[in-house]
Amino acid sequence: MWFPSQKAKDHLNDIFNLPATGNEQDWEVELSDPGRLLAFIEYYQRADHADDVRCALMALILSSFEDSKWADKFDIQLWKDVVELIKSDYENQKPVLMQWLGKGDDVFRITQLIEKIINEGSESQANQWGRNQWL
Repeated sequence: MWFPSQKAKDHLNDIFNLPATGNEQDWEVELSDPGRLLAFIEYYQRADHADDVRCALMALILSSFEDSKWADKFDIQLWKDVVELIKSDYENQKPVLMQWLGKGDDVFRITQLIEKIINEGSESQANQWGRNQWL
């Protein structure tokens, strides 16, 4: 099971001025913010981050997409942008993706989208990534 490192959480808390108290059980869930998705994505895209920071940021991004699904404010273009980021760093992001694979009644709104990424990634890692199978 993957967990964000404290160093990565501290870095992102500082960069985004997140209202973290240090007592969060599920940091990425408690601090997700669909209204800041674009800022999270742009920061991911523009800087060369350590693996732990990229994974913690992706966890925050995915949790924010989960919240956006619940609020009926899911932005398909932003999702496509994130899929491209995941594809470019699939092996590092796979443990983060696995967190969103619910079982039985414990399913998230983004589970099916994540399953498609994982299924395609597993099948296509040795080949070129396919198109139009991410939605």
